[in-house]
Amino acid sequence: MLRSSSCPSHCRVSLSTTRGAARNAARSFEPVSAVAVRLLDEHLPVARAKAVELLHRWAAEADTLSDDEAANNAEVLRALDADRPADRPLFPDLARKPA
Repeated sequence: MLRSSSCPSHCRVSLSTTRGAARNAARSFEPVSAVAVRLLDEHLPVARAKAVELLHRWAAEADTLSDDEAANNAEVLRALDADRPADRPLFPDLARKPA
């Protein structure tokens, strides 16, 4: 399997799949870029669906947090923004601490 620390297991493509696709492309004179696009089209929809499902679960979980948990989460997100090297915050709606 091709592995990356930032790639979850459901979006990994096996090396044999990649090599097989490359061999088939070479036989049919298919451009490598076309093979890459086809492999991405075959494997990314599953990863996208799982990512969307995860985001929906997180949103539902966020709705059930206690006030203290929500305040702690907001403080963590503010700290992430404060430590970010870019000028644009990731969480602009949390830029100001609530009074």
